[in-house]
Amino acid sequence: MLSNIIAYENGDLSPAGVLRLFAHLVQSGQAWTLQGHYGRQAQAFIDFGLIYPDGELNQAAIDEAGIEMDIDPEPMSFFTSNLDLELDRFDSEGNLIGSVTCTEENAVNLYESQFSASTKYGEVFTYKIHSHA
Repeated sequence: MLSNIIAYENGDLSPAGVLRLFAHLVQSGQAWTLQGHYGRQAQAFIDFGLIYPDGELNQAAIDEAGIEMDIDPEPMSFFTSNLDLELDRFDSEGNLIGSVTCTEENAVNLYESQFSASTKYGEVFTYKIHSHA
């Protein structure tokens, strides 16, 4: 998440990336413990209806504002509730590129890899529970 905060402060996040960052900060409670700007910005997104008070994104308001959300990330709870399960990994274009087992050791990295190519995985991914079809 630190890499996303740095990208935000450098102006390197897309509007969708900024919304995802603040949604995560609200969900985790960090929006209210970081320097004041983060809390004020999070509250502005909540007041404008783009983010709900629980940190979930308000897709209808985002669509109305014309903000294109390039990927649909899974919440951290998806990873923590699927420990020891195999997950299908997709690239940013939706192509299946393999699978990975979600563990306590890699759950945070998998979660963060949905938002920033600067993670240890070097690319932005999405995940779904592996289908044995």
